[in-house]
Amino acid sequence: MSSLSLVQPTSKITSTINKQNILDQIVTAAQKILTAIEKPTSLDLIHYVASIIENVITKASQIDKMSLVIEVFQKLFPEITSEEITEIQEAVEFLLAQNMIKNIPVLKYALNLANQFFTSLLSKSKSSAS
Repeated sequence: MSSLSLVQPTSKITSTINKQNILDQIVTAAQKILTAIEKPTSLDLIHYVASIIENVITKASQIDKMSLVIEVFQKLFPEITSEEITEIQEAVEFLLAQNMIKNIPVLKYALNLANQFFTSLLSKSKSSAS
């Protein structure tokens, strides 16, 4: 038995690894829509990123959601200025105050995905029947 298998990572190390993994996945998802968005202060992009983070990060993970939003934007836009970061933070606070960033229950999300899947199957079968 290796001595390394006896070493258990601390929760801080584990949460850092998980945070980096989550950060990379969110950046990848946001990059898919970046072709239509040129400014980091685009309210649509801020809403999109903040909504993903709200639905991915749990309170138990102890990851600061606002700092994660900033990290995502710093990866997406390496040349981002401190003024733009301040604008992004204010936009997130505004969206939260207006209840525009909501946590979607997993069941509702799964049902929505199933609905989209079956709708696409029906539209394909109708188009092939014509």
